[in-house]
Amino acid sequence: MKTKRLLRLMTALGKDDGQSMLLFVMLLPILLGTAGLGVSLGMVYFQQGRLQNAVDAAALAGAKAASQGQSPNSQSSIILLDAPSAINPTVNLDPTNPLNVVAQAHQQVSGGFAALFGFQHITIYARAVARYGPGEQFNYAVFQGSKNRTNPMVFNGNDNIHGSQPGVVASVHSNGDILINGSVRITGVASADGNVQTNGNNQIGEIQDNQPFISTPDWPIPSLPSTSGWQVVQSLPQNTTLTGNYLVQQDTLSVQNDTIYGSIMAINGASIQLNGTSTMYGNLYTVGGGNISLNGSNTVNGNILATQNGTGTPSQITLNGGSTISGFIVSQGGSIFLNGNDSSGSGSGLTVGAFAENGVGGNITVNGGVSLTGVLYAPDGNLIFNGNDTVTGAAVAHQVTLNGSIDVAYNPSVVQAVPFQSIALIQ
Repeated sequence: MKTKRLLRLMTALGKDDGQSMLLFVMLLPILLGTAGLGVSLGMVYFQQGRLQNAVDAAALAGAKAASQGQSPNSQSSIILLDAPSAINPTVNLDPTNPLNVVAQAHQQVSGGFAALFGFQHITIYARAVARYGPGEQFNYAVFQGSKNRTNPMVFNGNDNIHGSQPGVVASVHSNGDILINGSVRITGVASADGNVQTNGNNQIGEIQDNQPFISTPDWPIPSLPSTSGWQVVQSLPQNTTLTGNYLVQQDTLSVQNDTIYGSIMAINGASIQLNGTSTMYGNLYTVGGGNISLNGSNTVNGNILATQNGTGTPSQITLNGGSTISGFIVSQGGSIFLNGNDSSGSGSGLTVGAFAENGVGGNITVNGGVSLTGVLYAPDGNLIFNGNDTVTGAAVAHQVTLNGSIDVAYNPSVVQAVPFQSIALIQ
């Protein structure tokens, strides 16, 4: 009896296994299709994110170009760099709001397993809107935009960061870390996206770690004037007074103890030197990688601008001695060196600015006894102070190092006069 019951039980179990196997075989195509569909949708999601990131980057680059008076559509190639299969990438001003830049593109992605359900290709779309315009009030005496924790904002020596007048608080911020060594005085807040480390006998109003990231303010590069009607020269007489605007096309123009009522521009990589006690009642320009150097106690009652203009070798602006500049000193695609008892800036505005061009240049080095009123600005490079330098305004750079006895007197009225541009994604 027991043997018969056992046989009946085994027979019943065998029938159930056969039914389960049959059911599994019938459902297998559906299970595989569902799994494949999940993989396909995951690939589509990945490609969608990649295309959206490329469009976001292009919108921001287009907004920056528009803020500098350039066509935003010149940045549409950025989309193809990150998403080579993108179709019809465009970056244009929004016709309904000229402060908005719209970037968009679409792409076809293989349907993969989704082809089993009739989807041979899936079209994905990406769109981003960036806005540019006047930035918000900038409230930092010293600011570092870099997030690189291995290169913190560094204070070495007897640095003094304070307000330019009673009641003005002077704070510093780094998007990375801050390292404070020596006897440093900061009357306001020392804040960092990372950490603030102090060594020595320092006086700091407040330390704030792990603070939010703050975007570096954007300041447009000054434009060059038209040289129509300028006089082409290879040399100028010395120790004399001249009136007119002069264009230098080759070599180096040396100005020796002259007084010039006008401006000078050197093109095609040519350079300009002011020597002795020359005085300019105008501006100095180089285009195409030429250098500008002031040696001695020269005076420029105007601006100094060196620009690569897409060609030539990196340009340099160098002040040696005790020159006085009333306006700004700006280099595009080169670097700036201030050596000696130079002074610049008689009021508000960008005093010294260095911008990188194709990853080249963008650094400012201030060596000894320099006095500046305005904003020092190196958004792409290093700003290094060495010696007894004085700044009334603010210092803003990708990376900042203060060595020696540096005095930064934060002046809100000077800083607010600089036309910083704000660029941000809004959609």
